[in-house]
Amino acid sequence: MDADAYAHSHETAIHCHPEVVRARIEKASLTAGTRFLEHPEEFGKVDVEPPYRLVARYRKNGDVDAHEVVREHPTSISGLMNMR
Repeated sequence: MDADAYAHSHETAIHCHPEVVRARIEKASLTAGTRFLEHPEEFGKVDVEPPYRLVARYRKNGDVDAHEVVREHPTSISGLMNMR
């Protein structure tokens, strides 16, 4: 599915006022935080070992073919996220 088809497949998205969305996010994050404090064993731990790798996959968009961009940093997740 290219970028245009993907965008059109989501045209029925729910649109809400930003204040409503912020309130929903706040409520959900408080619920998740409380659940974590009460039952931390329910949350998994992901061990990530260097080198750190970011893979971004892009859909076909007009004349630009679908493609993949791969970046890697030997020691730092922050360094990886700040790479251009």
